[in-house]
Amino acid sequence: MINDKLFESDDFTLTAIDFEKDPEVDSSYSLNLRYARYWCDSFTKPLSKNEFKKKYEKIEKKVDETRSVVHFAIRTKVDHQLIGFIRIHMLWNHAVGWLVLSIGNPEYYAKAERQIIPLILKYAFNELNLFRLEVDLPEFEAEIGSILEENGFQQDALNRGVIYFDHRYWNEYLYGILRPDWEALQKEKA
Repeated sequence: MINDKLFESDDFTLTAIDFEKDPEVDSSYSLNLRYARYWCDSFTKPLSKNEFKKKYEKIEKKVDETRSVVHFAIRTKVDHQLIGFIRIHMLWNHAVGWLVLSIGNPEYYAKAERQIIPLILKYAFNELNLFRLEVDLPEFEAEIGSILEENGFQQDALNRGVIYFDHRYWNEYLYGILRPDWEALQKEKA
C-alpha cells in the first residue's frame, strides 16, 4: 500500500518555501538566536526579510544545480503557519545525509521534533535512498538527543567546546543512524 502522507504528520506538514510570506516570519523567528544560528554563515544575528529572501534563493539554486540538498518549510496543519525548517545536505557518492532541523516558534519545540524526525527519516531512507543520516547537535539543545535516540539515532562522537553560544563554549554531539538500524526499528514498531 502506498502511503500518500509522506509529507504530513498528525499536526504538521512539510512544504516548499513560500517566497512571499516566509521571509517575514523567518525574520521574526531570527530574534531567537537558537533559530538564527542555523541560518547565519558566520556570526549569529537577527536577519531581515530581504536577507531571508536571498538565503531562500541560494537554497533553491543549490537544489536546482547540484541536487545535493532538500529543504522543507515546516507548517502547522491547522492554519499552515510556518514554524521552522528541515534540510538534508547530501553526499550522494556515499549515500550520506546531514540533517538540520530548527523550530522558530518555541511553543512547538518538542511536539514538532517528535513528529518531524520520524517523517524525515522515512523520506531520507525510502525516497532519497540514503544509507546514513547524521545530525550535529549542540549541547544546549540536548533535549533533542532523547528524541533522536527514540528514533534509532546513536551518539557517534563528541566534539568538545566547539560551539560558542550565550557567553560560553559548548560541546557538540554527532548522532547518526544507518538504514538497516532504522528498518529494524520500523519492524519492531509494526
